[in-house]
Amino acid sequence: MSLNIKELFNKRMEYPINIRMKYLDTSQDDVLLQLIRESKEDTLYFISIERCIKQALKLSTYNIAAIFHLANPFAHTNISFFLVKLTKNLPEYVKISVYNNVIPIGRTDREILKCSQWKLKENISVSYQNYLQALEQWENNEELPRDTKDYSFNEVNSKKFNIDILNPYFYTKSLEMVKEKLSKEKTINLSEIAQIIRPKGNNTIRGKVLTTKDFKYPLDYGAIAEKYATDIELKKGDIIVKGVGEFKSFLINENPIEKIYAGIHDFVIRVTDEKYVPEYLQMCFNSDIYKNLMLSQSIGTVIPFNKMKIISELKIIVPTKEKSFYESLFKYQISPLENKEEYRNLLLNMPKLKDFETTFQLEQIRKLSNNYNKQVQEVFENDMKEVEACFKAKAYKATLILCGSILEAFLLDWLNELQPEEQWLEKDWIYDKKNKKEVHVGLNDYINKIEKIKRPNWMEEANKAHEIKNQRNLVHAKLCLKNDLSINRELCEKVISYLIEVIQTRG
Repeated sequence: MSLNIKELFNKRMEYPINIRMKYLDTSQDDVLLQLIRESKEDTLYFISIERCIKQALKLSTYNIAAIFHLANPFAHTNISFFLVKLTKNLPEYVKISVYNNVIPIGRTDREILKCSQWKLKENISVSYQNYLQALEQWENNEELPRDTKDYSFNEVNSKKFNIDILNPYFYTKSLEMVKEKLSKEKTINLSEIAQIIRPKGNNTIRGKVLTTKDFKYPLDYGAIAEKYATDIELKKGDIIVKGVGEFKSFLINENPIEKIYAGIHDFVIRVTDEKYVPEYLQMCFNSDIYKNLMLSQSIGTVIPFNKMKIISELKIIVPTKEKSFYESLFKYQISPLENKEEYRNLLLNMPKLKDFETTFQLEQIRKLSNNYNKQVQEVFENDMKEVEACFKAKAYKATLILCGSILEAFLLDWLNELQPEEQWLEKDWIYDKKNKKEVHVGLNDYINKIEKIKRPNWMEEANKAHEIKNQRNLVHAKLCLKNDLSINRELCEKVISYLIEVIQTRG
């Protein structure tokens, strides 16, 4: 039996599920279940949601031979659907696939769920169309598709496939590698080193309740909304883990200046083992590795839910470094510009080993670099406001001087991050190979060095940076007279646009 996803979509739309998310009666609300129970076919394909697929297995003698993640293809809903291949014979391997992008919901229209005819979303991306085509080729021609950043494929031994866990993320190759590496590490269950608390609602007390939108350093107490509180008042060292939606965590790194409470849908992690510090657990929770682990085991048709049992049994790698290392790493992350020298020393002494804990550290240093770059960019954006003020006042020479100064400071800081061992901030002289002598280091050198490091991608930006440098030099009287050029509005507009483009290439 060949796979034709378009036909399956049409069939699914012909028999829409009566989705009542709170009380879903799968035996009645998915008509296709009855067709499966009565089917005499050895192989069939079925598009539905997770709970209905489990019901299909209970009502029939079929086994799962493939489960393909379809994301949310139907109009005006964010519900995740899966395409399963059901066979009478137990397969040796189960095919799985994951589509990593959420298809935008578009206009909300709850009436569509009550219609006798569902619709597919319009303007489906080329990436999604390629993904569906790859699934058909895999099934019909046995051509194992290539993984991309948008989707991935795997084959899992049916003995390792658990029908209670139909989340394809649980069976991806990347997660298999993580689990294999974790199995070789010295680990401990989170519940053995920390108290995991599920807050209870308290309708007698109103107070400031911390939610995801408040997850920022430092805490903005004025922005935290007041509502009915929970029984858990937060204190320094508490880690809040989201219970609903994307896996996120936030460390309370200060003694709260006023009472704040945990949200009713979240978990609070309190370290009980003195060998561990909250900063280390936050590093783990903030890593892509643990986020993927949690995603693979979350439940929920529309929004993922994290379960107490899964969080409690999370395998934490026993740390090998001093507690102060993790405390420092966290401090640099939340305020990188205030700790410039420590940050650069961290880059200079980046770990070279390839053990699993080092993988965490390198990931955190990469994220720290992103934070640092973001804050650096904010500084330069403020400088650009000065440029704008000069430009509006028609102070065109001042505009060019500022643009050149901003470019030089920006590139010097970037080069110091790319080559911390060269200590560019302290370097006054550089050897000129062409003239075979030491010369004062300057903007021209910064541009050329970064072009060499970033080529071939940064060649166009290097030309624009050189153009800014050349135009800045026009403010010298001799050059103005020699080249007979006027510094005007059009010239400044070009230089400003080039500067913005160069700055945006970092980070």
